[in-house]
Amino acid sequence: MQIRSFFVAGILCLTAVSCSQKNNSSKSGDTLQKISKSIPNDQRNLHEKTIITSKENGQENKTEVISDITAQTFRINLEITQEEVYVASLTLEEYKKGNDYRYVNLLIVNERGLTKEFSGPPEFIQFMSKRGYMVVSEIQKKSFYEYTFSKSKVTEKTGDTGE
Repeated sequence: MQIRSFFVAGILCLTAVSCSQKNNSSKSGDTLQKISKSIPNDQRNLHEKTIITSKENGQENKTEVISDITAQTFRINLEITQEEVYVASLTLEEYKKGNDYRYVNLLIVNERGLTKEFSGPPEFIQFMSKRGYMVVSEIQKKSFYEYTFSKSKVTEKTGDTGE
């Protein structure tokens, strides 16, 4: 009878520990979700949308791909739109022959894939800086700004850039 009591007590203890661990793992999952949601937008990745628009033999195609910018150095233009906001974009390829064409454009977008809008160059530079990029060159053209950015290297001890 005592053996049976120990056996039943042991099973109850294992069940309690197992349930406790399941609750803890779901709590840690909830905690991870809360932490990732609490990360400010300025510490998240930089997203790009590549849009390929083409027409060949009368057939039009459009493809959009959203990905993270991982390049150490890249070039992008800041252009003002008709709505008087700035967008960061770059034409990667432009081809037209007769009725056929192919355009490849890149846009900086938010995490939902919507075009990121800026009030002007200072806001754009701050946005990029918060994501770890610093301006290498800035050229003001007639209707846009041309930027080259480089991933800044920050040392842990001093916080100074390694450039």
